[in-house]
Amino acid sequence: MTPTPRIFKRLGRALYIPAAGVILLLNCGREAQTPTAPAVVGIDVPASAVRAPALQASDESVEFSLTIGAALPAPAVVSLTEKSGGRLTGLTVKSVVPTGFVAATLDGTSTPTKLRIAVTNNARASGEYEGSVFVDAPGADRSPLEIRVKIAVAARSGSADDDAYDGNGNARPALVVTRAPAGAVTGVAFTTQPVVELRNAGGQLVKGNANVSASLEGTAVALKGLTTVRLVDGVARFSNLSVGVAGSYTMLFTAEEFRGTRASLVVAPTSAPKVQSGLQLTTIGSGGGVVTSSPAGITCGTACVASFDSLSVVTLTATPDANSTFTGWSGACTGTGGCAVTMDGKQSVTATFTHKPVTLTAAVAGNGGGSVASTPAGVSCPTTCAFDFAYAANVTLTPTADATSAFTGWSGACTGTGACVVAATSAQTVTATFTRRQAPLTVKVTGTPADAVWSSPAGIDCGLTCVGSFDLGSAVTLTAKPGAAEIFTGWSGACTGNGPCAITIGSSQTVNATFAPGSFTLSAIVIGNGVGTVTSTPAGISCGTQCSASFANGSPVTFTAAPDGTSSFGGWAGACAGTSGPVCTVPVTASASVTATFVRNAAALSLTVATSGGATGSVTSQPIGLSCSASCTSNFTIGTQVTLTAQPGAGSRFVEWSGGTCSGAFGVCAINSFAAASVTATFAPNSFVLTVARAGNGGGTVLKLLKNPINVASGGGLLAGNNTAFGGTGEQYYLCLSGVLT
Repeated sequence: MTPTPRIFKRLGRALYIPAAGVILLLNCGREAQTPTAPAVVGIDVPASAVRAPALQASDESVEFSLTIGAALPAPAVVSLTEKSGGRLTGLTVKSVVPTGFVAATLDGTSTPTKLRIAVTNNARASGEYEGSVFVDAPGADRSPLEIRVKIAVAARSGSADDDAYDGNGNARPALVVTRAPAGAVTGVAFTTQPVVELRNAGGQLVKGNANVSASLEGTAVALKGLTTVRLVDGVARFSNLSVGVAGSYTMLFTAEEFRGTRASLVVAPTSAPKVQSGLQLTTIGSGGGVVTSSPAGITCGTACVASFDSLSVVTLTATPDANSTFTGWSGACTGTGGCAVTMDGKQSVTATFTHKPVTLTAAVAGNGGGSVASTPAGVSCPTTCAFDFAYAANVTLTPTADATSAFTGWSGACTGTGACVVAATSAQTVTATFTRRQAPLTVKVTGTPADAVWSSPAGIDCGLTCVGSFDLGSAVTLTAKPGAAEIFTGWSGACTGNGPCAITIGSSQTVNATFAPGSFTLSAIVIGNGVGTVTSTPAGISCGTQCSASFANGSPVTFTAAPDGTSSFGGWAGACAGTSGPVCTVPVTASASVTATFVRNAAALSLTVATSGGATGSVTSQPIGLSCSASCTSNFTIGTQVTLTAQPGAGSRFVEWSGGTCSGAFGVCAINSFAAASVTATFAPNSFVLTVARAGNGGGTVLKLLKNPINVASGGGLLAGNNTAFGGTGEQYYLCLSGVLT
């Protein structure tokens, strides 16, 4: 509760317990009373009843108790109220506006009354906090009891407030500074070194033997010298303590299991000449970099020495170059963080710079195939062609050609064809060239000089025989180029057919290209005694004797034999030999000749031999076919000239021909057989010349020569002096005379 403002009289009673870190200010006031006022219950707070809290910044809460000497009437009210400018609730810093309150509990059943107050440490921050505890008895004619409380919160474990009480609530012995440090000048030992004693709550010396440590609280400045001293009969005497930086400090003295203490210290700057110490800086490692100092003095990349004021703090900064990393300090500094060296003597620091890994790149070039691998492992190109190797490592690259290729050399960081060893001191590139191995391809051309074969890719261009070399495994296409009057007829060897020749080069191979003329001459000849015509399809041949024409190579030509009406087709010879029938097909692959035979059809020729007077005779024919002395018949080819020869027998004579185209008395008759014919040959006995001559002195005339005198009147006359032929031998004739028959 908030106390009601009243006029009261201060008794001026206060209690201060330094070791507890709590100040209890007791203000007990009473208003002016009349003589009839009732007695007031007194509230007493004895010193032995107060136990101060031990509070750390990490603690969540703290409890302490106050005992009031007399019982309070119930219900008594107790409250904890913040003091203006201070803060208990939350224990935050003084500048924060105080809010809220912390309640206390009152146990009114016992005498004396014990107040148990709990303070919650929400902020867990170090500092000093103040408040007031008000104890009021309702109805009492008095002002509430105000107990002012101060709570000091230490900054860290091990502070002077640690272990203020043992487990039974009894105050532990505490360190007390009995001689404060004095005469402090920067970099020089104090002229008055501190002395610390261990005393109990009653102020008596305690003969402990713990170690007492001295340090500067709340600053990064180091306390130099013998900072830890062991208690001897409860007394710790420090020596050779110094501070290198001028300023005001708080010295903190701590001991295990005992409460610590503090002392103020002012360190003045010295006007005496500064004492300096040397700092040697060395850089090592495979990398490079620069180390600089603050304050200035060191800027070097290998080794250097600089002097700095004794007890001063020198900060070294390592800056690696672009290809390096800083990997650590050794000597007066360790690790990889900042390096602050206190110059309390000669110092040496080593900075290590390590070169960053170096990238080695391999490449595969050329028209062949292959790979590159490294020792140590890392590069396996063409899969992994770049790898980071440790600086200055010797990397061996090994080329491996595939089955169709050969390794032909290095370029870049390596040259030649031997081993490639690269020192990884900088980023480098090595190229391995692989070249396809080759095999010969031979082309042989059968044809004329105008014919040629070309290859793709180039390498073959010839008209007779040539050889080209091509990459193993590569595809080569050959193309035949016939001359103007030629044609390409096909491949043999490594290729077949007559289209483009595609070859995969795997070994030595040979291809034959055959060319032929673009056309050939075909001739047709007609023979035989018949008449006919030979024609061709396609057109070109049409003749009845002999003719020729040119036809495209490879195309078939069909010949047809057509006899006229007097003849028949007799057969083929030459390129059509063995073909039956009047139609013959010839493939045009070379010049050729066909012969067609036509035969005249046959006609019958009849021959009759007629004789008289006992005459005999025969007839024969040429060509042979007729030979008879009476009658005979023979067939002769139509149009054939048949020569008949009449041969009279003994005592006979040929008289004449008759029939057909034969006539006359000449013994040979030529007849052309175009149709059936009949010829008669007449034979008669031989005849003689009877010469009648006149003689004598008479006169007269031989009128006739008659076979029968009876027919004198009708017989012919024969004048004297004429020669007249007569019949055959043995015939008798009579002379008819005019005149006197003598």
